[in-house]
Order: sequence, then C-alpha cells, then structure tokens
Amino acid sequence: MFKSIAQLCQAFVVAISVLFVSGASAADKDPEVTIANLTKDVLVQIERYREKEIDLDGFTEVVEKRLDKTIDFDFIVRGVMGGARKETTPEQQARFLRVFKDGMIETYAMSFMDYDEDSVEQKPMDESMKGRSRVQIKQVLDDGTVVLKVAYTLAKRPEGWKIINVNVNGINLGVRYRSQFAKAYKKNPSIDAVIEGWKTDKLSF
Repeated sequence: MFKSIAQLCQAFVVAISVLFVSGASAADKDPEVTIANLTKDVLVQIERYREKEIDLDGFTEVVEKRLDKTIDFDFIVRGVMGGARKETTPEQQARFLRVFKDGMIETYAMSFMDYDEDSVEQKPMDESMKGRSRVQIKQVLDDGTVVLKVAYTLAKRPEGWKIINVNVNGINLGVRYRSQFAKAYKKNPSIDAVIEGWKTDKLSF
C-alpha cells in the first residue's frame, strides 16, 4: 500500500510513462500490440537518457510531443472536473488541461525510471474483451524492489486506441483525481483557484 500521495504519484508516473513516448501507428489497431510497442519505445528513450544521449529537457520534450497521440486527455480531464466543468469557460478548461499535463510531465521528469525490458511483463488480454471498443491491458513492473500491478483501460477511437484510465496496485487513478478535484472545489468553489492550486501543488498527483 502506498504510504503517501507522493509515493502514489511516482507509482502512477512510472506506470503511465511507459505509454507516453511513441506515436500512433498501424499497431494502434490492436490494443495489445499498441501497449507492447509503446513499452519497448519508451524503454529505449529511458536508456538514451541514462546514457546521456539526451538531456532532461530533451527527454521531457519527447513526452510532451507524443502525449496527445497516446492518451485521451480531453476525456480524462472531463471526468476529473465532473459537474464543475459546466461552470467553466473554454479558456478555463484549456488552462486546467495544460496544468494537468504539466504536472504529469514534471513529476515524470523527476522520477527514477529503474525499469528495463526484463522487468516489464505484459499479460495476455482476457478473451472476453476481444472485439470490444473498451478493453483492459495488464502489466507487471518489477525492478526488484517495487512491484507495480498496472491495468490500462483503452478505448477505441477513430484514430486508434487511446488510454482513458489507469489502475495501479488496485487504486483507480481516474477516481482519485476526480476526488481530489471535487474536494478542492468544495473547499473553494472557484475554478481559477482550483487551477492555481493544482499548478503549485505538484505532489497532489
């Protein structure tokens, strides 16, 4: 069990980071192949960073460029904001989307990526999910110290499969973020205040 929000945050970033770097391709027609290829691609980038072939800025730039091709952030942010979204302007929605992404990227850049291809095991997709438009792909990440059981929920979009949620060691991160936003908005029912708080309190992720 995670001992702190910061530890949960790092676990989430480690888990989701294996999905950030690669762009869409023909593999996006198959969710299992999509996840496997993305994992392989990001491990290559992590190795480049370790070997100092790219610096931290270059590493996070790759993440930023590929982010929208891998995850349906619009869908996730709509869920996080819940009913409060109806009270926001398009400009506020865009600002929250930006700080939501920035928080992930910053935390990701500071996280220690101690995984290689031998420490990531992808489980076969359950047969009952074949042919569905929403599926779950599971992986086990084990660096010899920390074991993460990760379940990625993907939805089929016109452009390919997109990640819409992640479950890490039994914790539904979509629900966690939605709860965090709701509590902040209840405490101070100002969208601008919630956005500013989210921006400055990175460890709340």
